[in-house]
Amino acid sequence: MSKKFRPHPVGLQGGAPARHTAPGIGKVEVLSGTTLPQIRTPSELDIFVAINDVSQRVAQLSKNQQVLEAKLDYLTTRLDAANANLIMGIQYLGRMVTGTEWLVIGEPDTAETWLPKHAPQWQ
Repeated sequence: MSKKFRPHPVGLQGGAPARHTAPGIGKVEVLSGTTLPQIRTPSELDIFVAINDVSQRVAQLSKNQQVLEAKLDYLTTRLDAANANLIMGIQYLGRMVTGTEWLVIGEPDTAETWLPKHAPQWQ
């Protein structure tokens, strides 16, 4: 006779687990006597002061934009000059290499036509 498997009873608590409550924590209560500050309608002077303030800030932003545009134009000019210098330098070195190769081969007349007459005009 073999024994049949019977599950043992497991002690399960019924319902949701109890929540931990920290001591001293209660309901949030509204403080008595506190109200929002009174909202007042602005006077004409307040409106003119605000408009003046905004116009000064816009004027300053306009000046800043002009300065930034001038700096960007300067940087663009410098980058264009660097690009042109790089291209001229590569062309100059290419002619130097070709002329030197003709000199090494033993053709001074051909090398003379390839060697640059002057250095590139750097910007």
